Amino acid sequence: MKGYKISFTALMIVVILMGGWPKSSIGAEPGSAEPHTGSEPAIALQAMSGATIIFRTQNGRAVDGMPPETRDVLHLVLRRNGTLTEPAERTLVVELTGIEVPVPGVTVVLRVETQHGDPDLESESPPRIQVWRESRWVPNTTGVTQSDVTVELRHEFTEAITSDGRSSTTPTDYMRYELLVTDGRQPSAKPLYSFGQDHALLLENQWIVPLPEVRETLPGAAPDELIIYYCDMIPFRKDVREPATWLPRERVSDYLQNELIPAMVEAYRTQSDDWGFRWHPEWKGHRPGQDADRLSVALTDAKAGELNGLGINSLRTLPTVGHVIWGARTMMGHGQAISEWKYVPVRRLALFIEESLHRGTEWMVFEPNDETLWTTLRLNVGAFMHQLYRQGAFQGQSPRDAYFVRCDRSTTSTADIDRGIVNLMVGFAPLRPAEFVILRLQLPAGQRAPV
Repeated sequence: MKGYKISFTALMIVVILMGGWPKSSIGAEPGSAEPHTGSEPAIALQAMSGATIIFRTQNGRAVDGMPPETRDVLHLVLRRNGTLTEPAERTLVVELTGIEVPVPGVTVVLRVETQHGDPDLESESPPRIQVWRESRWVPNTTGVTQSDVTVELRHEFTEAITSDGRSSTTPTDYMRYELLVTDGRQPSAKPLYSFGQDHALLLENQWIVPLPEVRETLPGAAPDELIIYYCDMIPFRKDVREPATWLPRERVSDYLQNELIPAMVEAYRTQSDDWGFRWHPEWKGHRPGQDADRLSVALTDAKAGELNGLGINSLRTLPTVGHVIWGARTMMGHGQAISEWKYVPVRRLALFIEESLHRGTEWMVFEPNDETLWTTLRLNVGAFMHQLYRQGAFQGQSPRDAYFVRCDRSTTSTADIDRGIVNLMVGFAPLRPAEFVILRLQLPAGQRAPV
């Protein structure tokens, strides 16, 4: 179990809206000011830890012919297992370079706010939460305009913030920012410089818990830990029909610790120990960098669909249902590969039929391997398959479209008879009528009875 970890990206982290953002509490839109004609300014954001994470717009898909944008964004971690992380993991550094500062100076105003609106407010378009605002006066006492001036702003996120006169726990979410530089002589005029970006950084929480030992294909294939990444700006709702079941932001961590995490650990154990799925070293995470070797399961529709294409079934929490394993792919269901064993239910049904036929035909081992035996086999196996058909196991309006049984001269040759083998072919339609999954069984027959 050494060398790998497992991570689950909770519902609150990966949801990316396509449009219609909540109205910003920031007055001007990024880029609305006339650009300054002097030196070329630049702005750089950096996590003190240096951590970044890949961000893809539009859930990584083209929309109306517009391809998604992929870029690195800053990655900050506020809490881990309910406790504040080291300052370097939750400190943001903003550096503005190359600006001109006229006499007597300029005012630099930076605002950072959540990408999503406050979920605790009952509104169709709730306002975003401002997590950091700083105003810096940059003086110029030289009597002439200064060029190529650099301004650095730094902020360490803590447990709580004060926004709009009220105190609350610091929200975790994708964050957007806007920075304005105004002339000290004309503070009400259009800004000299204006910068802004949506999804500029990710501030998240994490929970890390140990996992039990499970079956492995190789030593070290299974993960040692469960790592949950989550943000609280899109809280969990247990029942979509009951708005009262929304969890307030401040209860999300308690819910993860006391309900979701134990259920995920149990699902992990169940899938391996009870269902018999051994863990493979190829099962990697979808997060790059230090998490690349962790088995990651995302909990949003878009990411779950992406993982299903890799033959990975997500652990999800669904309204009215609770904690479920979302998906039914086998490892034969990777990508667009066409395989009869792409889905778990089909594979399990086939194994059930195959095992039932092996056990149900043990009586014929000493019977003559001839037309009489083949006819009896067709009748007995056909009766078994028809019973499954009536129970709804197969698709099709008629038995002919749902299953078939073949055992005759076309399946069993003279050479097979001489070897004491009868070949039985059984087809069934688990997904669509007349689209058969075919089982070919070699059964012993015509054997000599022991003396």
